[in-house]
Amino acid sequence: ERVLKNAGTPFTILQENESCCGSPILRAGDVETFKTFLNKNLDVIEEKGIKTVIFSCAGCYDTFKVDYPLYRDYDFRVLHTVEFFDELLEQGKLKLTHDVPLTVTYHDPCHLGRNAERYEDWNGDVIDLMPLVSINMPAKPKRTGRKGVYDPPRNILKKIPGLNLIEMERIREYAYCCG
Repeated sequence: ERVLKNAGTPFTILQENESCCGSPILRAGDVETFKTFLNKNLDVIEEKGIKTVIFSCAGCYDTFKVDYPLYRDYDFRVLHTVEFFDELLEQGKLKLTHDVPLTVTYHDPCHLGRNAERYEDWNGDVIDLMPLVSINMPAKPKRTGRKGVYDPPRNILKKIPGLNLIEMERIREYAYCCG
């Protein structure tokens, strides 16, 4: 909230109209209850005419960006705070001036990295060869994780005066899962 005010960015917090994104329910396999959360959230956002939704939780971001479109289309931007803050820094609406003399590293979270890649539309056929064995014709596009959110957090860290970013051995779509 403080960052958005300092950047002069108008915003609304949904407060009582905000509910869980439904990710835990979807991951547990209860798709119908998940759809209830999805529809409630999308209805509120659309009724208020919101054009951009910003998430600080990578799991909620991932659920809105990747899972929601599988069940219902929407017409607003979905951004994680690191994407939005990176945009504000690029536009000069935020400035990082405090010297932070530290050496740091950044771990790419799965929900913001590999998992944040949307599914591509595929209109092929599944051909059953034998029980439990099938092929897709044509082949389905693979989610490799390359289209995740990797640059914005690094861009922000590189703009902090005095901060020294050291990359880990495995980064971006090849980063280890936090487990």
